[in-house]
Amino acid sequence: MKKKNILLTSLGAPKKIPGQNVYSELKKTVYRFGDHTHESKFCCLALATLLQRDFDELYLLLTTEAEAAYGRELRTEAALQSLPIKIIEISSGKTIEEIWQMFDRITDTFNSSDECNVFLDISNGFRHLPLLSFASLTYLESSKKIRLAGVYYGAFDAKGEDGIAPVFDLTPLVNIIKGSYSVKAFEETGAIDSLGDFLNDLIDFGKNDQKSLTTKLQNLHGSINSGLPLEAGNAARELNTLIDRSLPEQNYLKAGKELIERLQSKIGCIKLSEELNKETFQLNIDELQRQLELIDWHITNQNPSIGTLLLREWIVNRVWLAEQPEGKWLQEKKRIHAIEQQLGYWGFHFQNKDFRKSIREKAYYELLKLWSQITGVRNQFAHAGFQEKNVDVANAHKQLSDLVRQCHNSLGCDEAWHLPKRDTNNCKILVSGMGASFGLLYSAVHLVKPNTVIVVTSEAFKDKAVDASVRAGFIDQNNLHIVTMHDVFCGFKETPALLENIWPTIQDAESLVINLTGGTTAMQWVMQSAFEKARNNNIPVERVAFVDRRSSVEQQQNPWHLGEIVEIEKMLKPPKKSE
Repeated sequence: MKKKNILLTSLGAPKKIPGQNVYSELKKTVYRFGDHTHESKFCCLALATLLQRDFDELYLLLTTEAEAAYGRELRTEAALQSLPIKIIEISSGKTIEEIWQMFDRITDTFNSSDECNVFLDISNGFRHLPLLSFASLTYLESSKKIRLAGVYYGAFDAKGEDGIAPVFDLTPLVNIIKGSYSVKAFEETGAIDSLGDFLNDLIDFGKNDQKSLTTKLQNLHGSINSGLPLEAGNAARELNTLIDRSLPEQNYLKAGKELIERLQSKIGCIKLSEELNKETFQLNIDELQRQLELIDWHITNQNPSIGTLLLREWIVNRVWLAEQPEGKWLQEKKRIHAIEQQLGYWGFHFQNKDFRKSIREKAYYELLKLWSQITGVRNQFAHAGFQEKNVDVANAHKQLSDLVRQCHNSLGCDEAWHLPKRDTNNCKILVSGMGASFGLLYSAVHLVKPNTVIVVTSEAFKDKAVDASVRAGFIDQNNLHIVTMHDVFCGFKETPALLENIWPTIQDAESLVINLTGGTTAMQWVMQSAFEKARNNNIPVERVAFVDRRSSVEQQQNPWHLGEIVEIEKMLKPPKKSE
């Protein structure tokens, strides 16, 4: 629906000139705007022509006295211009109560369903009316009812030698006021609601760039508020480049220039120096500093939820840079295996008072303390507060601020970010159940190629478990552990004792593989319980299953047939989006 164009103005009644029996009447005047002139007693009617807009209506704020003095003449001249008039009756504004009544009168004039471009003429009327009108329209603009499209002043007292009064376009000053709030809102929250309007008012973007500006602002806002440091950095770079490319060399207000500089300074703290390509993007101290700037932004803006999420990932990044493990730092599996699982392992043990006392290296202690603290703060927000204790946001914010300060202080010191060396048995351990289908254990041992094998089975099949392992190439009997269940069908309650039995063997595993297939349902329950306990203790663990697609008869006749391995954790990951 087309927006209405409304011209809003006010007129006061003629006043008696002090010391004279004469009233100050409006006089016919030639007004100039740009290359055009128009003669009228009423500047608002001159503007209706000079602005070269198709105005739908003229809204006039008139007191009873002004209506009596000018009403008929105004209507007659407006009719000649085919311009409808709407009279808004107001008081003289002699008390503060009347001032507020006038504010309400103006705002109530615009219906909630109206979509209007309002052009304000402040040439005439009581001195307080231009400010009152501007305040009313600014309020209405904030509620999305109207758009303050321009402010104009017919300078009757600034006539030149030719007797023509200039019309000043004060809209840039209004744009500066709105722009200052837009930039402030962006600095404090990343909000872009009115930033695009401000930039478009100040900078002469081409048609394609205007569309591009909207997209880039939306990308930046979405990336910042979603806690995406790399995407936010790339969006900031693109927006900054567009502004740089479009800035005029001169001819815009000093205040406007300063606002642009403030905006670009804020963007510059988080922007990437080059286009983002995650395949080749390098992690270094400068990049970590940039990420901390974004975290600081969220903390300053009272957004500890995203701040804790980002700081946790930042610590993983900083440890990666110190440890320099093999692989790419943005590959999820590498991050988890090389850094996160180790941090989790040590963080878990850090909860134990005796373990904390045993740490001799101060750097290790401070790193594990930092990880433990950020994990604690993050967990308060991770489940949206659905927990027994109330989330103390103010306290979490203070904790987060302290943790970020620590990260700033030790940013450039690799020694502060090295992980303790975990004592492992350098073993890959397979834990599997085995029932009457011996071939599944055979496939598991053959395909996993473990250093140690733990089999949960029945007393009747102990020898078959040894046989299956040997046939699969596992001949180290010292590292083959057979654990038996008393009730292989309903022995679920045996699980805690079975886990306690095998735990000393697996707790120091370099990697742990749990086979979910083979054996009875009760045995599979033991396998899942072993997986969960290992995961909770931050031991590198994964689940697998084995499939034999042959018929039952064939499996019984020849159990020593290699099946297919299914890696459960990989299957549980969401599929990658197609390019």
